[in-house]
Amino acid sequence: MEKYTLMKQIGEGSFGKVWQAIKKQSGEYVAIKALKQRIYSWEECLNLKEVKCLRKINNHPNIVKLQELASENYRLYFVFEYMDCNLHQLMSNRKQYFSEAEVKNWCFQILQGLNYMHRQGYFHRDLIPKNLLVSNDTIKIADFGLAWEVDSCPPYTEYITTLQYRAPEMLLMSGQYNSKVDMWALGLIMAELITFHPLFPGTCEDDQLYKICNAIGSPTEESWAEGLELAKAHGYKFPTLEGNNLSLLIPSANDDEMSLIELLCSWDPCKRPTAAEALQHPLFQGCLQVPRPVFGDSETDAVNGENLASMSIDSCKMRLTPSVKKSGWKAKLIDWFLRWEPFSSLLLFVACILHMIYFMLWYL
Repeated sequence: MEKYTLMKQIGEGSFGKVWQAIKKQSGEYVAIKALKQRIYSWEECLNLKEVKCLRKINNHPNIVKLQELASENYRLYFVFEYMDCNLHQLMSNRKQYFSEAEVKNWCFQILQGLNYMHRQGYFHRDLIPKNLLVSNDTIKIADFGLAWEVDSCPPYTEYITTLQYRAPEMLLMSGQYNSKVDMWALGLIMAELITFHPLFPGTCEDDQLYKICNAIGSPTEESWAEGLELAKAHGYKFPTLEGNNLSLLIPSANDDEMSLIELLCSWDPCKRPTAAEALQHPLFQGCLQVPRPVFGDSETDAVNGENLASMSIDSCKMRLTPSVKKSGWKAKLIDWFLRWEPFSSLLLFVACILHMIYFMLWYL
């Protein structure tokens, strides 16, 4: 990490901290995400979910670019391209609403990133405005710490994304959800781009479900039979509400915008469009899609596993650069102490006592 100068902290979470930094050689700004979790080997690094995901999707203009992985003193650092702000900050600081063209542009770019991510076999699970980074007219999906494989076996964790962007199946504690939770979140983000307010500002799971019911009507056997069974299994009873016209909550939305939001905010995940289907919606007529990346074919990646690893580590500069070299019995002893970190204080105390006893006996 010696080749970077840390400027200021720009984020913090349960994972660790994010810093704005400068490359000393080029003067380029980067964002460095420092994990709290200790990493002891290159193999352990490659097995992290976030690293696996980024190696598969690190080649799209609407996904934040990982430039390098670096290790120092058993800590892992993700070095990303630097973006000016996140979408939440952009909306909070604006004094006027986005134009229809701007809303369409943001949503089209997010959909392209999601489509690529889903096609590469991952879904995000935490798609919120704070995880969408903006520079000029470009928006990129970021923070893949909760991303999961599309083909992995459920059940999944129920409490993942921020409450106000959580899909109904997640609110009902289903462990069987899929990439359609990202599409629900996108529908809410799209509405928020128009109004600058969360569409369903619930304060808890029950309140969130109530606000959804009040807006789009309670689910029925026809609209979401599986959801009714899920609610029954968890002892939850949906309120009986016909719902208001969703357009009343987004009065400035045009017909095409409302049409897509209503599709994305379907109770039944199966009735929500995929990212690829949403890109074909009339709202985006005339928009030019980004060409498929050269290494963007999941089938090619699966066949050429060695080429993928080589591309990820070398061409994309995703490399582990340890600054501390460890060898011999001393390193093994240090590793042992570090791996038993919860007991390190106790071990140190015992070592000090034994050391004092030794010198007392020697002195006597």
